[in-house]
Amino acid sequence: MNCASSTVTRQLVMDVVTPDDRLEQVTVLLRYDTADPYAVSAEFLTESGQQVRWFLARDLMSGGLMDATGEGDVRVWPASHRGRSLVNIALMSHDGHAVVQAAAEDVVDFLGSSFALCPPGAESHYLDVDAALRVLLAG
Repeated sequence: MNCASSTVTRQLVMDVVTPDDRLEQVTVLLRYDTADPYAVSAEFLTESGQQVRWFLARDLMSGGLMDATGEGDVRVWPASHRGRSLVNIALMSHDGHAVVQAAAEDVVDFLGSSFALCPPGAESHYLDVDAALRVLLAG
């Protein structure tokens, strides 16, 4: 069963934890699209105007609200600072690594909107396998 694509986006201000443990703010555009129902796109907008995009598993983000989760390039875990609930997201690549912190309530709000479009466990209903095969066979 293929359903029409729907999206949810949220622009958030997150903190990047610097190597000397300072916090620098970065604007992040989170996007969930039922055309890619397992993923969340996180587009980081740097001060220089550069855009850096990462894709995270939606269930990884959701799981990271309660417990440390993830292996490899992306890890997510809950934290708190001065009574504020946070979500830490570690991103690692061959170019380096970064840890960003988001307000947990912002992440919960975003994920809740994504779950309204596609409930957890229903992702396979949104996959267009025929289109994916056409792309793979064409390339």
